[in-house]
Amino acid sequence: MKIHRVILLGLLLSAGLLVACGSESSEATPDEHNDPVSSDDSNGPTDEREPGRVNNQLATVETLDILILESFPLQATARVSGYTSDGCTEVIDDHVFYDEETQTFDIQIYTARPEGEDLACTQVLMPFERSIGLDILGLSAGNYTVTAYDLSTSFNLPQDNVLEQGDGY
Repeated sequence: MKIHRVILLGLLLSAGLLVACGSESSEATPDEHNDPVSSDDSNGPTDEREPGRVNNQLATVETLDILILESFPLQATARVSGYTSDGCTEVIDDHVFYDEETQTFDIQIYTARPEGEDLACTQVLMPFERSIGLDILGLSAGNYTVTAYDLSTSFNLPQDNVLEQGDGY
């Protein structure tokens, strides 16, 4: 009698698992409810230089450092590191915008990702590091700020970075 109960309990559990793991899915298939996403729904403009890729500003910046090369004229480089959201997204470009009023350099990192609904990408954070030249030639001595998204740092030019006639340039 005890064995019959164990077998009956095992059969009931097996039947419950079969019902729960059945082949019918409650999720909608693309043909049923989800219309294809057009390129107009993307997070950024399509890059005309690379057809089939969508540009986004998806890079996450974790560190921002400034390196001043001790030469004349002085040269400055921003070293930026961070990550993109998946294995298909890659950093393709960067731009530096300078605001004379606030003496601020603003760095933007541009990424690209192939288009396609059936694209299989690794879901891992992909690190990147970039060295970005800052155009400081012609700037006066003083403090300057560099931002990359929500990170900010500053550097000081101890002297005017202006070439005088006869400096060999």
